[in-house]
Amino acid sequence: MTIKGYTQIGLSTGLAIFLYHLFLIKFGLQQSGWLGLQYILLLLGIFISIFLYNRANKLVILDLFMIGIRTMSSAIIILVLGVVFFHFLKPGNEKITYTIMMVVFPFGMSGALSSFVSAIIVNKLLQKT
Repeated sequence: MTIKGYTQIGLSTGLAIFLYHLFLIKFGLQQSGWLGLQYILLLLGIFISIFLYNRANKLVILDLFMIGIRTMSSAIIILVLGVVFFHFLKPGNEKITYTIMMVVFPFGMSGALSSFVSAIIVNKLLQKT
């Protein structure tokens, strides 16, 4: 089984966001405005994935959107694993399903929007070349 490039970029993006979370926790900034940067990291990872994949293939917007969704999915897997790990490492009074939902829903929504916007931008950008 080979891993596609968009999955590798998604895993790298998820790991970068997870490490960013660790950085924020270490310095006590998890409630600050710096938390919004995680969605920018997700957008950049999806954009890079779509751009690199389409550079050689010249796909339509729907195909590019699906590549973005696949990239987002692999990033969310890493984030959910990290959240579950932290939940059992430092049990709180929140239920695990609520904790997972607080990762999947916002990253899923922002990833879907990022995939759509990136697909349109990359499609228009690479048509000119």
